[in-house]
This record gives sequence, C-alpha cells and structure tokens, in this order.
Amino acid sequence: MFLYDSEAIRRKLQSVLASKHGRRYALVAFVGQDALDFVAEPRGLIVYCWDNVSATHPDGIRALIGEGDYNEFRPHKSLGNRTPEEFVRELQATPTFHLSAA
Repeated sequence: MFLYDSEAIRRKLQSVLASKHGRRYALVAFVGQDALDFVAEPRGLIVYCWDNVSATHPDGIRALIGEGDYNEFRPHKSLGNRTPEEFVRELQATPTFHLSAA
C-alpha cells in the first residue's frame, strides 16, 4: 500500500490506531508535534521512529509518552537489521517479544 499525500497518511494512521485495547505498535518515519491527534487511546502504544531532531518533534514524543502508562518510544535502530515486515511477523509469532536498543 502506498499513501501519496499527508491527508491519506493521516486518515490511515487514525484508522490503524483507533483501537483502544491492547498493546499497539507504530513504525513511522517521524513523529510530529500533533502526534496525539492520531491516537484515540495512547495507552499501550509503542512507537518506533527516526530519532532525528530535524524530523521528529520532541513535544510529540513527550505527549505520547506522558499520556499512557505503558507507552514507549524506540528509535528505528532498535529494529536491528529487521525490515518492518520481518518485525511484524516476529510480533505476530511472539506477542510478548521485546527488542533491545542496538
């Protein structure tokens, strides 16, 4: 699936993150200042994103972490050499799977 504009990306993220139950994972390029606008219930969200200061807004990360008891932020490098598809397959096979920072 390819999303070609910011509005399509926004709608898809809101749809995917609409669930209010369980642990959810988001692998994104960056987090904007308005990150909470995309998440109906931030509790239990783990966000993997590019931790580059020119791309990821620190207030967006702070807001996500501050809104939920179990929220986490992890840089992309913590995926190791896995592709996003490999990472998702591992999560599906082992729901309690945790990654360590590289």
